[in-house]
Parts: sequence; structure tokens; C-alpha cells
Amino acid sequence: MFTLSFSAWIGKLFRRMEQTPLLSGIRGGLITAMPMLLIGSFALIFRTFLTGLSLDGPMIQGALMVSNFVYDATFGIMSLYLTDFISLSYLRQKNDQTDPFGAAVCALVGLVILSGGLTTGFENGGFGVLGMFTAIVSAVVAVRLYLFFSTARPRPPLAARGAAPAFVAALNSIFPLALTTLCFAFFNLAITHLFSANSFQELFIQTTNGLFANMGRSFGSSALFVELSSLLWFFGVHGSDVLEHVAETIFVPGIAHNAALLQQGAAPTEIFSKVFLDSFVMMGGCGALMALLAAILLFGRSKGSRALAKRAALPMLFNVNEIMVFGLPVVLNPVFFIPFLLTPLVNLIISSAAMAMGLVPLVSHTVEWTTPILVSGYIATGSIAGVLLQLFNLCIDIALYRPFVSVYDHMQTEGARTRLDQLVAQLRRSEESGDHLSLTQQTSDLGAVARQLTADLRACLERGEWELYYQPQYDAAGQMRGAEALLRWEHPDYGFLDPPLIIRLAEEGGFLEQLEQGVFLRALEEGNDLAAHTAAPFKISVNLTPKSLQSPTCLDFLRQLSQREAFVPGRFYIEVTEQFALRLDDEMQLKLDQLHKMGFLLAIDDFAMGSTSLRYLQHRGFDLVKLDGSLVRELEMNPRSREIVLSIVELSRSLHCQVLAEYVETESCRLLLEECGCTLYQGYLFGPPMPPKTLIEKHLTAPLGDAK
Repeated sequence: MFTLSFSAWIGKLFRRMEQTPLLSGIRGGLITAMPMLLIGSFALIFRTFLTGLSLDGPMIQGALMVSNFVYDATFGIMSLYLTDFISLSYLRQKNDQTDPFGAAVCALVGLVILSGGLTTGFENGGFGVLGMFTAIVSAVVAVRLYLFFSTARPRPPLAARGAAPAFVAALNSIFPLALTTLCFAFFNLAITHLFSANSFQELFIQTTNGLFANMGRSFGSSALFVELSSLLWFFGVHGSDVLEHVAETIFVPGIAHNAALLQQGAAPTEIFSKVFLDSFVMMGGCGALMALLAAILLFGRSKGSRALAKRAALPMLFNVNEIMVFGLPVVLNPVFFIPFLLTPLVNLIISSAAMAMGLVPLVSHTVEWTTPILVSGYIATGSIAGVLLQLFNLCIDIALYRPFVSVYDHMQTEGARTRLDQLVAQLRRSEESGDHLSLTQQTSDLGAVARQLTADLRACLERGEWELYYQPQYDAAGQMRGAEALLRWEHPDYGFLDPPLIIRLAEEGGFLEQLEQGVFLRALEEGNDLAAHTAAPFKISVNLTPKSLQSPTCLDFLRQLSQREAFVPGRFYIEVTEQFALRLDDEMQLKLDQLHKMGFLLAIDDFAMGSTSLRYLQHRGFDLVKLDGSLVRELEMNPRSREIVLSIVELSRSLHCQVLAEYVETESCRLLLEECGCTLYQGYLFGPPMPPKTLIEKHLTAPLGDAK
């Protein structure tokens, strides 16, 4: 009960944060920067490895220079990237139509001013990871100021009418850009006069480092260092770099003191040191994220989180955890706030107590922070006890993270279904209004979901990780006469997707024909297997969009299919769906005639009394009419629907077409259809769509009439 209540509360908080443009914009920018962080992380690991080899030679030096170039081009100017990414993400979250170029330029100008970059920016690392907090502040403030000044009135006219739009936009950005720049300049000027700092960034670093004034190496200073570093990381700021001065002045000397005592033959006395914190407290980086990685791999249900954890495993082995921090994400994620701060503190308590009681030797050997867990424990202490302490801490941390992983899985599932429902609703509104909306071209979060689903669908199609379900079709005598093949795809995070959404994504992704051809090939194989379980004539209906039917390559594919040995003429209906208008000209009529000659039957889906449906019947070639679902659903309540159905049945009979009713869910509805002359049915009265094996077990081996 507590877990469910906590999950509901966290979920509500998380959704509220996601709906906040400020937090969503910041996190979106941080996530966008993840590729640069990952590249920089590998460059850092490689550089550390090469440095540790202590080898010389042109190849080693060349590789070291390359890794330094990559590191400087990523981590070295990370704040510049972040400023740009966050400003654009924040502007997009506010759904503002303002030209993003001006806002991004303002954010970069703000970073240069607030970091003191004009004089010491590159020398003090102000444009690197050290300036991430300044980058966030610059991006957010710049966007707000730029939007404010962009809408301010009156504004001086800077361009004459008739000028090029790009020229006008550039001139119109001068006024808000200049005022925003002045605001940053005056703000930084005020800081230099009120505080003993040359810039906002220097003031921020002085403030965080000032918390450790007059503090020595102790449990209290260690706890403050660990918690403050983790807190900064949670808000997207590279805490280790911000507190680097504290680490160098307070904790790094601890290991040198112990090493000196060992050389003198005395026992080490300092428990708290930089190596101690890296090896036994922050295993896997900030927040002891090695435990979160293990908890996801051991207990996580979300396939997306597990896939990300597998990708993060290798760099996290070397304590580089940016993929997990920004990719999961942990940043600004209220689900992981508690364990992210709690696990390092628990590790600190356990490890310091174990060493104080003499259970584990004190750390007395220098260890690079990129050294993997277990190896670092042994090198730092020179004892297997150090390894056992790391394992014990890891188990405790996994237990602490596990319930929060379960909560996050639950939230991921709920959130995924919500976004999917919104995307499906958007598609339906688009189809009902007749406005063709490109789902994947949207700049909103739903557009990102659509693009992700399209990429996943393409990969799924290539691997064949989709299914065909079959919904049985019965006649009035209770005899199963066939089944409709329906595409089913279960996404690892979003669950089963509606077929219309699958079709639209495949269309926008440019692989709709490939998908439909795969459906036909599988329906041929499985349909013959289904037909083999009954002696009665058995038909398989396969949906085909008119867009594919009108494609030049479609006829060639179907001709090759009809020439296969497994193909049985007259067994397969090509069911034309109504997502697109079918061009019924002489060329299309010739195609339909050729399909008949190949042995295919043709069906009209969603038939009503509209002009499109009637136009289909004007042309020969269709063998089956499937009643529009709205007519069948209203049959028992609306007498007019019965009259329409009766008219369609009589019209179809005169044109030698059979009529099948979908969405038949009650026996009374079936009886009314039978009275109207419709004797073929499909719907939940007879069974839902099901895998072929289930269809065989429940329908093709059942006595006649049992399905009703």
C-alpha cells in the first residue's frame, strides 16, 4: 500500500515537473548534450589509460594528443553546448514562435559575461564542465529576457517594408539582443562590486567551496562533500569539478599523509581521503550509480531502461556515469532523488565504521578514480577486505535503489501509455478532420515519440518481431468461413500499438510497402496452415492500403506471390482500407482485373452509403462488401441503420457481392443482420483477434455452432 501511494505521489510530482516548461527545458537540453558527454567520457577514459601506461613513443603521444583534442572539444567547452541546447529546448517547451537564433545567441553572450570568459574563461575552465551551472542560468534567463524584450512595445522600426524576411528577422533581433546583453552585463557588474568575485561563476564556486571553510578531514566534511556533490549532479551540474578545489585542499592530502606514515613504518591514521571517497563511497560515480545500474539489470522491468543500462555498463565500470545520469535520466528525476543522496551517505557510514573498527585497512595507496570497482578496493587498501567492503556496500545500495526502480518502471509504463494514447488521439483527429498531419515532423514531445516508434518499427520489421492475429468470420449456420489477418506489434515500452498508427508510422518512415509485403508473406504461410485444419472453404482477408495498391511495384509483388506453390487461388481477399482514397481510373480497373486473374479476391472495407463506397461498386471486381462499423453498432438502436443495411445487402446481392458485418458483439445484433439478409459476421460475439495457434484450438477444432 505504501509503495503504491508513494508511486502515485511521485508520479503526480513527476508529471507536474514534466509539464513545467522550465524544468522540462533544462532536462531536455541536458539530455541533448548526452552524446557529447559520452564522447568526452570515452576520451577521458582513454586518456587516463594512456597516461597510466607511463610509456613513451610517437604512437602513444599521438594517441594521447588525439584523446586530448576530443576531450577539449567536448568536456572542455561543455558549457557552450549546454547553453545552446538548454536555450533551444526551453524556448521549444514554451511553444513560442520566436526566432530561436536570437535567443540562443543571447544565452551564449550571457554565458561569456557571467563566466568571466572574456578574460579567464578558457584558463579557469569556465566554458567546460565547471561552468555547467552558469550555463543553465544563462540559458534560462536569456530566453526569458529575450522573449520579454521581443514583445515589448513600442519598438523602433529597423527595416523597411519589402526587405528580405531573413534580413528583417536579423534586424528585429538587435533590440532584444542588445537589452538582454546589457542586463547580463549590469548583473555581473553588480556582483563584482558587491562580492569579492570577478564573475557570477566565480561567486558560485566561492560560495560552494566556502561551506568547507575551516573544516578539516572528518566525517562531517566528508558527508557535506558527498551530499553537496550529489545534489549538484542531480540538478545537472558537474559536482566533482565544482568542488575540485575542496577535494584538492582537504581530501587529497589524506592519502599522502597515510603513505608517509607507511614509509616510516607507522600505521596510517587518516580514514577520509579522496581515494576513500572515490573507491568506497561513490562507486560508479556520483550517487553510487553502480548500484542503480545493477538494480535495473537485476530487477527492472522496463526494456528501455534495461537497454540503456547495458549501454551505460562499460563506461560506468570506469566510474563514468553520464549516460545513466542524463540518459535515464537521474537529473531532475524526483523518483531517484532520495536514493541518489542516501546511498553515498550510507556507504560513508559503513565504510568509515569498518575502517575505524579495524575490519578493513585504511586507504594508503593512490588509485585513479577511473579504476573499476573491486580492483580499486584491493589497490587502495592492499587487502581483500577492501574488495569485500565494496561488495557489501554494493549489495546494500542495490537494496536501497530497488524499490525506486520499481516505482520508476511503473511510472514509465503509465507515461508511455499516456503518450501513446495522445498520439493515437492526434492521429484520429487528423483523419476525422481530413487534415494530413505528419506525426514524425512535429517538434513537440509527441513528435519525438512518433520518431522513436518509427525507428523501433523499422528495426522490428527487419528482425521480424511482429505478429499476425486472426479474427474469425462465421456464417449464419455457425460455420467458420474465414478470418481477417490483423497486424500486431508489441513495443517493449508502449505495449501493443493500434494498427492505424503502425500504418501511418510506416508510411512516414518510407517502408509501408515493405511492411505490407511482409504481412502478405506471413499470411500466406499461416493462412494455409489454418485452412488445413478445416474441410470447409476457408478465406483469409489481408488489408492493403490503396496507396500501396497504386504503387507500381505492388502488382509485381502480388504476381510473384501468386506464382508460389503455396498460393491457393480464391483463398485470399485483398481488403482495401479507407485511410486513403483509391483512384478508380482505367489503370486501376486494369490492375483489379489482373489481381482477379492471379487468383485474388477483392473486398471493400468500411462500406457505407457514401459517394466513395458507391463509386467502388460502379466498377466491377469487388467480391465482398464489409459494412461500416458505425452502421452495425447502431443497428439495434436506430431503425434507419437497419434500412441502410438492408439497402446495401440488396444492392450488393444484385451486383453479385457478398456482405460481411464487422463489430457483431451480441446475438440480437446478429439476428437483426440475418433478417436484413447479411449472413457473414465478424466480431467479439465469435471471438477477438487471436494468434493462429489459439484460433486453431478454440475455433477450428470446435464443433459447429460452438463459437456462438
